[in-house]
Amino acid sequence: MRLLDNLPLQCKVVREGWSACNLHCSLSVFRLKLEGEELARYGPAKPLDQQGIDQYAEPGVQKGTNYQQDPTGRRTGQGQHHPS
Repeated sequence: MRLLDNLPLQCKVVREGWSACNLHCSLSVFRLKLEGEELARYGPAKPLDQQGIDQYAEPGVQKGTNYQQDPTGRRTGQGQHHPS
Protein backbone atom coordinates (compact mmCIF):
# COMPACT_ATOMS: atom_id res chain seq x y z
CA MET A 1 0.00 0.00 0.00
CA ARG A 2 1.38 3.42 -0.95
CA LEU A 3 1.63 6.13 1.69
CA LEU A 4 -0.59 8.66 -0.12
CA ASP A 5 -3.35 6.25 -1.19
CA ASN A 6 -5.33 6.79 2.03
CA LEU A 7 -5.51 10.58 1.79
CA PRO A 8 -8.97 12.09 1.33
CA LEU A 9 -10.01 13.28 -2.09
CA GLN A 10 -9.43 16.93 -1.18
CA CYS A 11 -5.73 16.11 -0.85
CA LYS A 12 -5.46 15.44 -4.58
CA VAL A 13 -3.21 18.48 -4.93
CA VAL A 14 -0.75 16.97 -2.46
CA ARG A 15 -0.75 13.69 -4.38
CA GLU A 16 -0.17 15.44 -7.70
CA GLY A 17 2.60 17.54 -6.16
CA TRP A 18 4.21 14.40 -4.80
CA SER A 19 4.04 12.80 -8.25
CA ALA A 20 5.59 15.89 -9.85
CA CYS A 21 8.40 15.82 -7.30
CA ASN A 22 9.07 12.14 -8.02
CA LEU A 23 9.10 12.82 -11.77
CA HIS A 24 11.54 15.72 -11.31
CA CYS A 25 13.84 13.51 -9.20
CA SER A 26 13.69 10.73 -11.79
CA LEU A 27 14.57 13.15 -14.59
CA SER A 28 17.45 14.55 -12.54
CA VAL A 29 18.89 11.07 -11.99
CA PHE A 30 18.49 10.26 -15.71
CA ARG A 31 20.28 13.49 -16.69
CA LEU A 32 23.09 12.74 -14.24
CA LYS A 33 23.46 9.28 -15.78
CA LEU A 34 23.71 10.74 -19.30
CA GLU A 35 26.28 13.35 -18.22
CA GLY A 36 28.37 10.60 -16.60
CA GLU A 37 28.33 8.58 -19.81
CA GLU A 38 29.42 11.63 -21.82
CA LEU A 39 32.19 12.36 -19.32
CA ALA A 40 33.53 8.81 -19.70
CA ARG A 41 33.26 8.88 -23.50
CA TYR A 42 34.32 12.45 -24.36
CA GLY A 43 36.20 13.66 -21.26
CA PRO A 44 35.72 16.82 -19.20
CA ALA A 45 34.03 19.97 -20.47
CA LYS A 46 36.12 22.56 -22.27
CA PRO A 47 36.28 26.15 -21.00
CA LEU A 48 33.44 28.19 -22.54
CA ASP A 49 35.80 30.19 -24.76
CA GLN A 50 37.23 26.97 -26.27
CA GLN A 51 34.02 25.09 -26.99
CA GLY A 52 33.37 24.17 -30.60
CA ILE A 53 34.06 21.39 -33.06
CA ASP A 54 37.75 20.38 -32.84
CA GLN A 55 38.39 20.13 -36.58
CA TYR A 56 37.88 23.90 -36.87
CA ALA A 57 40.10 24.81 -33.89
CA GLU A 58 43.23 26.91 -34.39
CA PRO A 59 45.79 25.46 -33.75
CA GLY A 60 44.84 21.82 -34.07
CA VAL A 61 43.69 19.92 -31.00
CA GLN A 62 46.13 17.48 -29.38
CA LYS A 63 44.66 14.02 -29.67
CA GLY A 64 45.67 11.39 -27.10
CA THR A 65 45.26 7.64 -27.38
CA ASN A 66 41.69 7.79 -26.02
CA TYR A 67 40.61 10.75 -28.16
CA GLN A 68 37.06 10.65 -29.41
CA GLN A 69 35.66 13.87 -30.87
CA ASP A 70 32.60 15.18 -29.01
CA PRO A 71 29.93 15.83 -31.66
CA THR A 72 28.64 18.82 -29.66
CA GLY A 73 32.08 20.38 -29.21
CA ARG A 74 31.51 20.86 -25.47
CA ARG A 75 34.03 18.27 -24.22
CA THR A 76 37.78 17.76 -24.74
CA GLY A 77 37.52 14.34 -26.41
CA GLN A 78 39.93 12.86 -23.87
CA GLY A 79 37.59 10.29 -22.30
CA GLN A 80 38.60 7.13 -20.48
CA HIS A 81 37.24 4.53 -22.88
CA HIS A 82 35.76 3.96 -26.28
CA PRO A 83 32.39 2.19 -26.53
CA SER A 84 32.40 -0.73 -28.94
